[in-house]
Amino acid sequence: MKLTSALRWSFIGQVSYIVLYFTFNLILSRILSPTDFGVYAIVNTFIIFFSLIKDFGLGNYLITTKDISKQLCDTIFYSNLLFTTLLCLIILLVSPYIALFYQDPRLTVFIRLSALTFIIDAICTVPNAMLIRKMDFFRLFILKVSSISLAGVSAIILALSGWGIYSLVLQAILISLLSGLVLFYFYPYLPGANFERSRLKAIGRFSLPLFFDQFIQYFSRNLDNLIIGRLFGPFSLGLYNRAYTIMQMPLQNISSSVSSVLLPVLSSSVGDLDRLSAIYRKAISGIAFISFPLMGYVFVYAHEVIYFLYGSKWAGVSDILMIFSIVGMLETIIVPSGTLLMSSGKTFQLLKFSTSLRVVIISMIVIGSFFSTIGIALCYMIATILITPYVLFYVSRELNKPIIFLASPLVKIFLVTVASVLLLLLVKVGLSGFNLIAVFCISGIFYFSAYLFISFWVNRSLISDSLSIIISKKP
Repeated sequence: MKLTSALRWSFIGQVSYIVLYFTFNLILSRILSPTDFGVYAIVNTFIIFFSLIKDFGLGNYLITTKDISKQLCDTIFYSNLLFTTLLCLIILLVSPYIALFYQDPRLTVFIRLSALTFIIDAICTVPNAMLIRKMDFFRLFILKVSSISLAGVSAIILALSGWGIYSLVLQAILISLLSGLVLFYFYPYLPGANFERSRLKAIGRFSLPLFFDQFIQYFSRNLDNLIIGRLFGPFSLGLYNRAYTIMQMPLQNISSSVSSVLLPVLSSSVGDLDRLSAIYRKAISGIAFISFPLMGYVFVYAHEVIYFLYGSKWAGVSDILMIFSIVGMLETIIVPSGTLLMSSGKTFQLLKFSTSLRVVIISMIVIGSFFSTIGIALCYMIATILITPYVLFYVSRELNKPIIFLASPLVKIFLVTVASVLLLLLVKVGLSGFNLIAVFCISGIFYFSAYLFISFWVNRSLISDSLSIIISKKP
């Protein structure tokens, strides 16, 4: 599949999945309470951790390595299955202590049930990695849409039947199970009796730094959840987690979909710095061009969006969401930096680079914990602002380019976004008292039209350059 086609289907698949997931959870938010989502957020904090490390970076090794054989696939399969089985045993042992820490005995059962997804996902590592390697994102699109649709409908039925938080836990299990069935239908991989010990050293050099990097990323991304759940309770965590989830939508829809396509593309471009630089610059410009104005609109209408979507019981989310809109804006351009290093096999360098970023984030979260949930969100935002220039400098050096090479289009997009937001604030005052749906329609049309017009006026090549990675036939 060509780059443009792969990127298109990756983006469509990711957007479809997140929109469906968001819609189903929006309905579940109307049925369940913030406390239910807070308890599930505690469960998810640990499940996400094990999900990040469950394949030990082995799937990414299959995507980036140049020599693929049936023996290597079998080696990856059995190594990953063994590692995941050990993880599940650890979960069985530690889950009672997690429940004791949060003083909620239900967490033992919830965490153990959720661990079933690890075994399912481990079995699916090879077919999933091979589809990504082939850039067959059309089939991955079908996989995502079918699995979330069936699992989401099932979760709503369970919630309406009084299953409470179990509906959220079972939804996650069903997504993994249904995804696995579709994966093996599209790529019917059958493991043999092969195991290449000679490849383990090379696999380990790639995977071990990636494993530790994912571990550190997990800790920094979930430390806030751990602290809020312990110090401020499930209700506050439910509000915080809902704001964080909304903030993650552009990151998951745009940045992650582009990054998943960039990994095999950049891997094939290693050694050609000019091509590598051109692809990467266009990628982050395209990400910023779409994500910046989206987060700007959320910043202005955070209170109205939360009230309209979730109702008054979730009103506490809006202030946190305003803060996270700035975080989300910057994180969308930070994430691809790891993909660049991973594509060239520099996983140890990625570990050192990522660790330096996470030290800043963790330190700021700890400072925020002395104040409140809002304090943690503010400190998270400050940390993200501090590390963004360093990320651009570091990546520019890797590409052997001056920092202005990457920063210039991003600064222009940011300034256009700020100008559009200021105009939107004036429109918001004029629309006060209107019906919310009318407000969203009128303000949305005005805002994004103004954004496109100013972009065209400031730099006519900005739009075409930012979107060229999607619409152009050549990177």
